[in-house]
Amino acid sequence: GVVLYINEDIFEKAGKTPPATWDDLRQLAIQLTTKDDQGVVTQSGVALGRTENVDHWQEILGLMMLQNGVSMGNPTGKLAEDALTFFAIFSAVDGVWDVSLPPSTVAFSSGKLAMYFGPSWRAFEIKAQNPGLKFKTVSVPQLPKGNIKEQDVTYATYWAEGVWERSKNKEAAWEFLKFISSRESLEKMYQNAARLRLFGEPYPRVDMAELLTTDKVLGSLVAQAPFAQSWYLASRTFDGPTGINSQINKYFEDAVNAVNARTTAAKALETVAAGVQQVLSQYGLSAQ
Repeated sequence: GVVLYINEDIFEKAGKTPPATWDDLRQLAIQLTTKDDQGVVTQSGVALGRTENVDHWQEILGLMMLQNGVSMGNPTGKLAEDALTFFAIFSAVDGVWDVSLPPSTVAFSSGKLAMYFGPSWRAFEIKAQNPGLKFKTVSVPQLPKGNIKEQDVTYATYWAEGVWERSKNKEAAWEFLKFISSRESLEKMYQNAARLRLFGEPYPRVDMAELLTTDKVLGSLVAQAPFAQSWYLASRTFDGPTGINSQINKYFEDAVNAVNARTTAAKALETVAAGVQQVLSQYGLSAQ
């Protein structure tokens, strides 16, 4: 799942605390962005608003839309327009991020980015690029709640293990999957991996969540897990140009670029909605 990475040094120096809502994040991003005399961003508050250099923009935009109650199979109307406009606003209006900056993972690793959205595994890359960087993750921002019983909404994509239906060794394969997903096996694999890197593979079992709650990177991931939703808007699926994720990503990418070029969100989303419905129908899926 996507979490919010925090540069602890930048936050401590500015006397700030991580944002709880998107409005908090926007104000923080403006306050934590610095520019030189020519208006060039030298430190960005957050990497949002573009598709060219915001890693995992797909999950971030999907998160915003699902939190706002958007029907992803037919992303039209005010709720979808507001989510798309808000994503783009960080570049198009606030100027805290622009196309000239390096990829967001690189920017965060270099210490020039205060807040960065990414999955937990990016922590390995960040640590390798800058071993001295002080960072942690927190849960993603939420919209203000009208009802205290209203649940949070977070976003996750998944890697899943499976067995080929025509395998000659199906029974043995399923037994092996059951073995490696047992509590004992997962603990051993985690401990072995943690000897070589920051942490092991996050436990996929609900009954093991408490083992990771205090981890600086995985704690927020565990806290978010019960509220995670997902959809076909996902990065790094490597499913090729005709794959469902790649096709859907392209429609939303074009929409973000259109809004940054001053096309209205309503107009941009008309094309997205038509394209998404066409792609889903190719795969025999309903837009509902």
